[in-house]
Amino acid sequence: MRRSTRASSCASHATRALAACLLLSASISSGTAAATDAATDAPSDAASDIKNIVTYGDSYAANPHQIVGTANQYEELQPLLADYPRTGQLESGKECLQAPDNWPRLLENGGDLNVSDWSCTAQTSHTMLDRIDASIDAGDLTADTDSVVFPVGLNDFGPWGQKDGLDVTDFDAVQDAYASDMREAARRVRAVAPDAELVIGGMPQLTAGDTFCFVNVVPNRPAGVPVEYLTRVQDAAQSMQRDSAAEIGAEFVDLRAHSQGHDSCAPDQQRYIAGLIDTTTPDYKMIVHPSQLGQEFIAGQVSAAL
Repeated sequence: MRRSTRASSCASHATRALAACLLLSASISSGTAAATDAATDAPSDAASDIKNIVTYGDSYAANPHQIVGTANQYEELQPLLADYPRTGQLESGKECLQAPDNWPRLLENGGDLNVSDWSCTAQTSHTMLDRIDASIDAGDLTADTDSVVFPVGLNDFGPWGQKDGLDVTDFDAVQDAYASDMREAARRVRAVAPDAELVIGGMPQLTAGDTFCFVNVVPNRPAGVPVEYLTRVQDAAQSMQRDSAAEIGAEFVDLRAHSQGHDSCAPDQQRYIAGLIDTTTPDYKMIVHPSQLGQEFIAGQVSAAL
């Protein structure tokens, strides 16, 4: 199986990407036959202990630095970002950039997982189907794949769902379309990887009650406003992800239940989700997206399911 992510190269990727970001901000033999046989067998045994994982997902998984994402749209800046991680591109030509320390790559830190990351910003359950096909064509999703992770759904309720032809105000229609997409996703995966374990990753808690804290500029004093629609979306996404997991025989990773108290309104050092105007959430790459602490949390929860 071709390795799509390489943790050992993350440091160099991050250094070059950071350089680009700073530029933009300012202007990234002996022995018996038995011993020989044992030595020959050892690497094979070790290799068999490594699990092959394929992950999909939206920007909560891909998590590229927003400055890098913006810079990559300009041809003259693209050479500076040549080593920033990415996996393929969409039919539109958009490249699927991914942070060198996003949660799919963090899964590899233990050394026993080989992760192929096919996440992409703005991915929906429907556009994920094309990414599944691309991962098969690339030789990443094969009969040797042990687990496949599908962390999508929230975008189905927004403008990207509208691009898929959905009426995002009709929650029943969105949920039905998601269920159909997940059945098809499972069918496509099992056609090439019949023994692969399927995992549906949920969403971390975004709001405190109905409140999303958009402005985090005073230490440990997040400021927010009620966003009832977002709360309804969280509830609907949780429900449809759990239901589809049961239908297609996947394990559901309930990130929401385990991230209570770490939402956008949590104290600075405990916050998993950054705000819109945010100077106090440590180490985040995209506004209204997981901080690095949030990425580590997601990696830990998904890893436990693998």
